[in-house]
Amino acid sequence: MAEIRTAPKLCRALAAALALLLPSAPRAQTAVAPAEASRHFERGYLLAQQGSLEAAIDEFNQAYTLQPHPSVLYNLGQAYAASGRAVEAVETLSRFLEQAPAADGERRAQAAALMEYQAQRIGVVSLTVTPDDTSISVDGVARGRSPLAKPLELVAGSHALVLARPGYQTRVETVQVVGKAQLGLALVLQPERATPDDRGASASRRAFDSLRNDWQARGQLQRTSAIIAGGVALASLTTAGVLYVSNQKGYDDWRRDSRAFAGRLKGAPWPSGRELDSLLARETTLRNRDAWALGLAVFGGVLGTTSLALWLTAPNALPNHLSIQLGSSPWLGYSGSF
Repeated sequence: MAEIRTAPKLCRALAAALALLLPSAPRAQTAVAPAEASRHFERGYLLAQQGSLEAAIDEFNQAYTLQPHPSVLYNLGQAYAASGRAVEAVETLSRFLEQAPAADGERRAQAAALMEYQAQRIGVVSLTVTPDDTSISVDGVARGRSPLAKPLELVAGSHALVLARPGYQTRVETVQVVGKAQLGLALVLQPERATPDDRGASASRRAFDSLRNDWQARGQLQRTSAIIAGGVALASLTTAGVLYVSNQKGYDDWRRDSRAFAGRLKGAPWPSGRELDSLLARETTLRNRDAWALGLAVFGGVLGTTSLALWLTAPNALPNHLSIQLGSSPWLGYSGSF
């Protein structure tokens, strides 16, 4: 893990240096920016340590806007990587390597290793859309209008691609992206048959909301199935237990009658054949009930395991920023100085 250092002293020194270099009139105003940047940086650092990555990203971005500094980019790149946003992580860490001094060799090496790892998770999608001037959204986030200036860089996994243009039917596609791979797509929109409405970004949002609702419905169905399976499993195990316990009383009675029958074999007259048949029939019934109890117990155990697996693997709500992480990132540790 990278060394964690305290921030305030360095931030105050940077603020003082900047204040001395600036003209005297705006000096009081500009001296506030480094101090405010330091506060945002410290909040971002604490939030990142607590796992509140999106809030930390917002704080780091505000700190960098007020005072561009390589340490902010170092921490911001890690926060992007930990939250699954590999594209932003690579771009931010690349800027850090451009700005960080050569003497900061340890952090430069760590950032380069993390950037290389994250780059393995990014795929490139070259998109051609007909007609031009079609709005393009990915996972509910607007990415511009066709033709795009450059291909889309997306994290490996499934992404919802929405194409919308007034006068044409909105098209929704699911794109499977593979890390370090290139995918070419040529998509054509069909003219709208009904009266066109104002779509654009709102149509993209509605399409993505529909995809999210479907995802939530799948999760709810799977959780309901898990509850039903769990109920049946509990009933099976309970029935097996009742059969087993009640069978013990039957075995006790059967053993008592069998000993009495064996005792009468030594005397006279000879015991009735019907009594022997009755004992054999009772033994068969008891053993069958034992077999049923065992079968129900095994069935209940298997069904209970299936219920647990269904519940644990049920999909949750689709996030606003949809991406699928493959593996985990090397943990470097945030740097507390800037």
